[in-house]
Amino acid sequence: MSVIFLYRIANTHFCTLINSLDMAKELNREAKKKLAKELFLTGKHQQKEIAKMVGAAENTIGRWVKDGKWEYLRANLTTTKENVLANWYAQLAEMNNNIAEREEGKRFPTSPESDRMIKISAAIKKLETETGIAEITSVCIGLCEFVRGYDVEKAKEISDHFNAYIENKMK
Repeated sequence: MSVIFLYRIANTHFCTLINSLDMAKELNREAKKKLAKELFLTGKHQQKEIAKMVGAAENTIGRWVKDGKWEYLRANLTTTKENVLANWYAQLAEMNNNIAEREEGKRFPTSPESDRMIKISAAIKKLETETGIAEITSVCIGLCEFVRGYDVEKAKEISDHFNAYIENKMK
């Protein structure tokens, strides 16, 4: 497995392709933590696997996950806009089906149902018009990889800005 790893340590920018366990072992503590975070956020690896991949103790990875609130970050990245929208549309459809099944003359929402439907509809509209963290991250990674193809130094420079921007959006 190969991982493109963009990071900064003491005002020095790095853009590294980690393609072996030996390469990961040579990283310093801060670089290991950043790589561990990237691996964790993909959702494809257990903490034990990540510990081996970056050359850190399992307890250390667990502490980084807890202290950095990586679970929360991963949830933001893996909860897709499409899944949330699909659930909200299903809720509206179910409410409308329940209303349609009522006897004639009573096929209208109650006041609480109307309130719920309005709130769900507003949330749908807001989500459909806003850009989520997962999409922002995907674009940032894609652009960084593109720029890296012709200017590694520039990719290192912009990766720092992307990280700050994404962290700001998650506050």
